[in-house]
Amino acid sequence: EAAIGLVRTREAGAPEPEAGIRGDARDILEEIGNAIPDSTDPPAEIASDDLPTRRRGAFGLLRLEPAAAKEILPAALKSGDPIVRACACFVAGRIGADPADVRPVLRDSHWLARAEAAGALGRLEDPEAVSPLLEALGDKDAYVRRRVAAALAQFHPDRVVSVLAAELRTGEPARREWAHRALESVLRRDFPFDPAKPESHREVWAKDIEDWYAKERARFEEPAP
Repeated sequence: EAAIGLVRTREAGAPEPEAGIRGDARDILEEIGNAIPDSTDPPAEIASDDLPTRRRGAFGLLRLEPAAAKEILPAALKSGDPIVRACACFVAGRIGADPADVRPVLRDSHWLARAEAAGALGRLEDPEAVSPLLEALGDKDAYVRRRVAAALAQFHPDRVVSVLAAELRTGEPARREWAHRALESVLRRDFPFDPAKPESHREVWAKDIEDWYAKERARFEEPAP
């Protein structure tokens, strides 16, 4: 009930305080899914004009075998229903779907779809998603920004440290804050930073992070198979 109410409230345009969501979108999706009858034919239901039927099909995606889900994901990711798109992204990241199908959802009109797209692209470690994820650090929704930062933190530091440090120097204040959080996550270390400080201060902090990583890079090398 709480999860369903959350999505309805957010769809109505009510602001969401950053601390208002403690779990991730998986919790939201699974709680809603548990309240909806099991799908019997997800492909047909997703294409339905009836909203309850379409939502039932969307959550049916979560229960399909990977091979079956892959067949209908491209259409589901382009659905006119945001919950279908969110569920499709959730599944895409877990079955190794083509990230090119997921990237456009980062610009979706619905917060949950954007959050799930970020999560999927991080899980897929799609190198072409780094640039659009950096842009998404400035998303208007705090929960989406948190998911974007978490997605960037799933990449190897070689791919993201320099571009995230660049955000500390020149990005907008909100993007600086979330770039800093992503850096702390990917490097598994706390670094001093204040996004409101002048560029001269931020330059020093950004360089300190880059220098630390250059010195400690060996600890992030993946062991040979």
